[in-house]
Amino acid sequence: MVLDEFLQCVTVHQEGELFVGGVGVFAGYLGRDDLTQKALIEINDDLFYRTGDLVRIDNNGLLHYQGRKDYQIKLHGQRIELGEIERCLLNMTLISSCIVMKWNDDHLVAYIQSSNIDQNQIHEHCQSHLPPHMIPSKFIILDRFPLNANGKVDRKALPSPESRVPNIVNSDLELPVTPLEEHLRRIFRESFHTESPDINTSFGQMGGTSLDVMRALGLIRKEICTKIDAFHLFANPSIRQLARIIEAVPADQNALSFTTVPLQLKVDLKRPVPFLCVELVGILLLMFQWIFPLWFAYNYASFLMLLLMPLFHLLSYVVCQRVLLRSRTTEIKTDKLYSWQYYRWWFLNNLWCINNSYWLQHLVGTSVYNSYLRLCGARIGKDSHIYTILIDAPWLVEIGASTVIGEDVVFSIGSVTAGYYPISSNYYLHKIWLRQLIISSFRDSLDLISSYDALTSIFLRYLGAHIEDDVKIADIQHLLCFPTNLLHIKCGVTTFGGVKLTSFQLTKEGLCYLDKIELGSNVTLGNGCIIMPGTQLSSNTMVGSLTLVTRETTTHNNNSIILGIPACEMPFTLSNNIPSVHDLSYSNSFSNHNLVFTCIGTQFLIILFRAIGARIGSDVILSHINCLTDPHLVTIEDHVRLNMGAYIQCHTFEQRFLKEAPIIVKHSSVIMNSTLILSGATLHGQNRILPLTLVMKDDQLPSNTDWFGVPAQQVV
Repeated sequence: MVLDEFLQCVTVHQEGELFVGGVGVFAGYLGRDDLTQKALIEINDDLFYRTGDLVRIDNNGLLHYQGRKDYQIKLHGQRIELGEIERCLLNMTLISSCIVMKWNDDHLVAYIQSSNIDQNQIHEHCQSHLPPHMIPSKFIILDRFPLNANGKVDRKALPSPESRVPNIVNSDLELPVTPLEEHLRRIFRESFHTESPDINTSFGQMGGTSLDVMRALGLIRKEICTKIDAFHLFANPSIRQLARIIEAVPADQNALSFTTVPLQLKVDLKRPVPFLCVELVGILLLMFQWIFPLWFAYNYASFLMLLLMPLFHLLSYVVCQRVLLRSRTTEIKTDKLYSWQYYRWWFLNNLWCINNSYWLQHLVGTSVYNSYLRLCGARIGKDSHIYTILIDAPWLVEIGASTVIGEDVVFSIGSVTAGYYPISSNYYLHKIWLRQLIISSFRDSLDLISSYDALTSIFLRYLGAHIEDDVKIADIQHLLCFPTNLLHIKCGVTTFGGVKLTSFQLTKEGLCYLDKIELGSNVTLGNGCIIMPGTQLSSNTMVGSLTLVTRETTTHNNNSIILGIPACEMPFTLSNNIPSVHDLSYSNSFSNHNLVFTCIGTQFLIILFRAIGARIGSDVILSHINCLTDPHLVTIEDHVRLNMGAYIQCHTFEQRFLKEAPIIVKHSSVIMNSTLILSGATLHGQNRILPLTLVMKDDQLPSNTDWFGVPAQQVV
């Protein structure tokens, strides 16, 4: 049988160790119980021998040898097959033999048997054929390898790398010449786990991973310069290159460590405070207006009232809006927080989220929806197509004629042909909009399918999608937006929460562009990324969170990582060996039931989060019940604001393994719409995170700074 490292049976095409059982298995080593325990294992009362051979099983049941488990190591979080590096080196005609070994848990060392070769030649060859994390840190050239009595290479007799010059390529280790280079060298030593980093060597050659890069970036921002972002580090990967970039930053912008400048916070005695009694009354009214039609229909056996429930809820919003905004308050643009004007907006906004967001999702894109918005005070032009229900104040909305506003509410079941179609055509109406009405009616039923459930792939195949085995999908709702017959997903693909496959792209001429989306094997789609029609992602590609991928997005290397808006290829790559974990389920604390929306934006939501372990200060506003994915790991200080669509996520799935780290948001920070803060990050106070911003893992944001972009960059 073939088992993984957790002694679970592997799937087709998944790598695992070969175990041999049956009557031919020996009983053990005589007098060597330690060797017996290492070589033999009992599974279901049967004895199996660990061969140490790594194999893959294909669809026909044939085994394909991949190498020895003894030669597979893990370095800086990356799984590396030493035999693959050795085969790459042996492709050089001047090398007769080679051995690659792990040294001091930090480096790869390559022993080369050759009499006429230069280290620079070897390093250039590895750079062109291997990803950065697989390039050996040291090359030791020997005329002949030492042999033991059996004629095999005596690995114990190989010279220690410590006795050799500790440079990666050059024979002379160049030392720092300025205090800044020395400071950066200390950060590189700590982040990339190397004792003596050369100032002209890139972090990729040191075996640095993407997590090491983020750790180094956080230390540089904390201790040296706040204006450096990830792109500066990728473009200048060596200590000397990075030092020159930092020295070029103007002195007035090169703000040093925020720990040396204490944050001066003024106590505002006139700062408004929330009114719990007003919020409680509002919550009770919101619950009453939702339940009242059900109560009336039950007590008076009125089936007609049950049928008129959507109309009752929709008209309730119009009536409440006319009553609460009957005065000149619609002209007021600003007011104090927790004022009468604020609570009126809060009540109407929650009423929209509870009632209208539920019923209007069936009508988006139609003239009926436009008419209702006009009834609510919006000014909508002729021939406008509005596909969003995310409107908090419709009486302040003005939309011109022939305008299209899209969102992830379009759905297609039937077979769709790629091409360009007018948005007002019968084809669009039949294939796109009409199907959206069907799926919106079953939206709550689809919520019963849990994340990464095998039923998701089965359901999508039934609808016509081309999906292979071992596909993990977190959220089926967003994938159903895309025409299923144009969706091609190969084995090993993983999608995380909020991934959106855009059903069509609107051209400047007003045409809908439909095309297929192809996801290669072992592709990973991060939280909130958007995949446009016509996208083709090659195998082993990782798409970062909040990344926009279009048909123009291209990758030049295997195991690529792409990130940004629009997507750009990063200079580091993924490991070739990503373990397959069959359970990616992660449960959130709350339900998305409509009645839960009643406490949004109130202090009662804060009290609820505190009850389950969140450390939240006073005067904090949270915009959604799911904005904190891991409340017990979150610390939020006073006067912090989270807008709609902002998420604080304290967990990540790195190579399909769950990892958690706390997040701290300090005093008076504002996190705007559609932002994501990843685990380990710290906002040091009075930060403003602009919309569509990704704060990376372990990022440190200095106080009194604004941030924007994917990944986050400081706004000057």
